Amino acid sequence: MDATLHFVFTGEENCSATVWIRDRRIQVIDGLHGEANVRVEADSTTWLGIVRREKSLLWALVTRRLRIRGDRRALTEFRRCFAS
Repeated sequence: MDATLHFVFTGEENCSATVWIRDRRIQVIDGLHGEANVRVEADSTTWLGIVRREKSLLWALVTRRLRIRGDRRALTEFRRCFAS
C-alpha cells in the first residue's frame, strides 16, 4: 500500500498530522503536507473511541463527528496495518 493520509483532530486535543505509507514503511509528521489520498477530520475523543472500538464508525459519520474525504479504501487499508 502506498498512500498519504491527512488527519485533523478537534475538540480536547487539537492537532493535525500527515501519515505516509510507502514500501511497507510508515512515517508520521506533524501538520498537513502534500496531497492526501484521504483526509479524516474528527473530534479527538470520538476518534479514540473508534480506534478502541468503543464507538461505531457509522454513528460518528451520521452525527458528523467524523468526516472522511477522498479514497475511503485507503483508510480501510490503513486500519489493517494495526492489530485489533
